[in-house]
Amino acid sequence: MIPEFVQENLRFFDKTKYEKIEEYGQCCFSEKSKDGKATLVCQLKKDAIAIKEPDKNVLTYLSTEKGVRSCPDGFLFVKDKEEKWTLYIIEFKKTLNTSTYDKSKWQFKMGIHNARAIGAFLGIEIQEIVLCSSYREETISELHKKVDLSTLRASNSLSTIKKQEEWKSGKCELEVDKVRRTYCYKKIKLNQNGVGNITL
Repeated sequence: MIPEFVQENLRFFDKTKYEKIEEYGQCCFSEKSKDGKATLVCQLKKDAIAIKEPDKNVLTYLSTEKGVRSCPDGFLFVKDKEEKWTLYIIEFKKTLNTSTYDKSKWQFKMGIHNARAIGAFLGIEIQEIVLCSSYREETISELHKKVDLSTLRASNSLSTIKKQEEWKSGKCELEVDKVRRTYCYKKIKLNQNGVGNITL
């Protein structure tokens, strides 16, 4: 059950911006774009709070300088039986390549800042953060087939090699609060209809 004080604080939120999910329930995150609609269905074994479309509801006191108000497509705060909270940050991309991966990483970083502000307001202490990319296509894993890694090293393409290593390992490195941290990184392939599933 979601703690009473968290539910009390949720009263101050616009009811269209969040969803409370009970143990063994489900919620959906969606994104509409010119390329169509993408949907991620989350099957939950624990209680959770979903924050919908944070990218359209960023903290308005932030600067309008380019990139500052970047934010992912969804936040999911999941509580375990020990009352510990895990934050899942969800981002949709039609195609993930070395360029869009960089953009996702920046959105993840800014998403962490925004989600921590929401969590603080609700009285949630985040214990762990998991980054999630939902995509239709990706080319990162194919790089080694197109270009030999020794060639990349010889051409000093270390950033490209690092992206591929992160993709393979399921670990994503971000600098947050001037500290480099490694986060668990989940990759969710959407089907031809733009729908994906994940169980948490």
